[in-house]
Amino acid sequence: MPALPARARYGPGIAAAILVTSMLLPPVAAYARQYAYAQALQFLIFAVAGPALLVPGTPWRGRPSAWRPGSGGRRGGPGGRAAIRLMVFIAVVISWRLPVTVNALARNPGLVVAEMVTLLAAGTGVWLELVSTPAAPGQLPVLRARRGPP
Repeated sequence: MPALPARARYGPGIAAAILVTSMLLPPVAAYARQYAYAQALQFLIFAVAGPALLVPGTPWRGRPSAWRPGSGGRRGGPGGRAAIRLMVFIAVVISWRLPVTVNALARNPGLVVAEMVTLLAAGTGVWLELVSTPAAPGQLPVLRARRGPP
């Protein structure tokens, strides 16, 4: 696969920032408080699409090794940290979809920012485990598709 130019490498990260920001600004934010389908779309962007675009489109070299894509963290056994990140993600997703929190989101627009931060953080943690580091400078990371220990 040919190497991507430096600008193209950050494209998914820029798209994630634009997508997430657009969900917080009018008129989409107002629609999310009024319509269930708009709130579901906003939730989908925060929990799935945002992190999926953010991880391959962000330079992780300056971060601690625990936050780099494909860093593994296999000291406690294969997939130990990945299982913890997945459980945290599932707990966060379920907690934001409970009827009490959905109703609170419709009444209090400030909670949407808390929802965005927690869903993006938990989703990014999961995607960091799913994505491996680039094979060469200028290439996008690829999904890991292997089973068992490294």
